[in-house]
Order: sequence, then C-alpha cells, then structure tokens
Amino acid sequence: YQMRYGTSFEQALRILYNEGGIRRFYQGLSFAIIQAPLSRFGSVAANDGINALLASMESTRHWGAGRSTLIASFAVGLWRMFLMPIDTCKTILQVDSSDGFKTLLRKVKAGKIHVLYQGAFANALASIVAHYPWFFTYNQLLNSKFFQRSIEFLKFSLLKNALVGFLASIVSDTITNAIRVVKTTKQAMAAKHAVTYGEAIRMIWTADGWKGLFGRGLRARILSNGLQSIIFVVVWRGLQQRYAGNSENSEGEENDEKVN
Repeated sequence: YQMRYGTSFEQALRILYNEGGIRRFYQGLSFAIIQAPLSRFGSVAANDGINALLASMESTRHWGAGRSTLIASFAVGLWRMFLMPIDTCKTILQVDSSDGFKTLLRKVKAGKIHVLYQGAFANALASIVAHYPWFFTYNQLLNSKFFQRSIEFLKFSLLKNALVGFLASIVSDTITNAIRVVKTTKQAMAAKHAVTYGEAIRMIWTADGWKGLFGRGLRARILSNGLQSIIFVVVWRGLQQRYAGNSENSEGEENDEKVN
C-alpha cells in the first residue's frame, strides 16, 4: 500500500484499519501463503543448485561467490516471472482490497490475461537484483572467519543464522526498493488501466520525488522481509545441517560394515 500511494507507515496503518479493521491487513493472505514459500525455496534452490553445479564442473569450480551468485540470480528472475499471476492477485488485494481484485477478475474473464503480467520485467529485475546482494551477503557472511569470530558471543547457531538472514535482507531490500516501487505501481494500476514503466516512474516522481522512488515502504519492507529471512534462514540452515548429519552417519555406518 505504501509503495503504491506513498503514505507514511503510520498513515498507512490508519487508512487500512479504517477501510476494514484488522481483516484489511490480511487482504491477499491466501495468495501470499502460496507465493512466499515458492519464492523463498525457489530462490535458495537456485542458489544452492547453481553453486553445486558450478563447483562440480572443471571449468567453473574456481569461480568465486560473486560470479556463481550472479548466474543463480538470473534463474531466480525467471522463476519469479513464472509466479507473476499469483503475485499480481496478492498485490491488487493488498493495495485496492476486494474492489480492485474484482476489477482484475473482470478483465481476466474478458480475455485480458496480460494484466496478470503487468510489472513482470520489473519483478524479474527486482528479483535478480535482490537475489544477488541477498545471497552474496549470505554467502560472504557464512564464509567470513572475521564475521564468525565477531558473533561468537551468540552461543546458539540458530541465533547466528537469524542474524545472517536479517543482515542479508537489509542489504537486499535497500538496494532494490526503487525497482519494487515501480513494479508495484505498474502492477496495481493494471486493474484500472495499463501504464508504461515510464509513466509509472513519472507518477511516483511527481507525487513524492526521489524520496518516494527510493523510500516508499522501505521501513515496512525491511521489517517484514527481515522477519521472513530470519525464519527462512533458520529453518533452511537447520534442515541443511540435519541432512548433512544424517548423511555423515549413514556413510559412517556403511564404512563400518565394509570394515567388518
């Protein structure tokens, strides 16, 4: 809502509450529940899968984290474009509630399927640009001996993973916010009438200038994405460590059997 209309965080809370109480804050929840895990796990699967693939090839195994993460970022961008119809339905409900969603459905039923893909290129670009700094920060922090020594006071690996996820999210969201503001504006306008990327940028600039383009909704996004990243990284790293432990135990048992 902030990214589309440019209000402050406090104003957005009041407006949304006046529109429908607590329930208004959960418009688009059903689509978000589908989109969020698909987006998150798709991103991490691309990151880990591409890195594993490149590490297994003779010609690319010497590549650093930067180049490998860049390749994975393009795969993530394509995946996010595939998920665009879900994202559009979620965004329209969040921005313009059920009235906007009904307008969107009328257009789709009239054969205007393209409205579900408004902002697709901006979404792909935002995903690429967001994925790269997120996972580059994530990979660098996990592999940095200096950083790991600096957080030794956090006794539990769960807390360390949470901090890594939150820092990666702050870096990523700050860098990509302008692209997401343009994407959300173009996407939300699709229920009314299509606008070009240039028109969307001019609308934002005329209303709020550079602060609107780069700052709309940033605080709320850092808060929400930061919490998501904390939970996601903790769960993902926990599953990785558990799987790695089970694999090592299985290999150990196999070796013992061979020795016997």
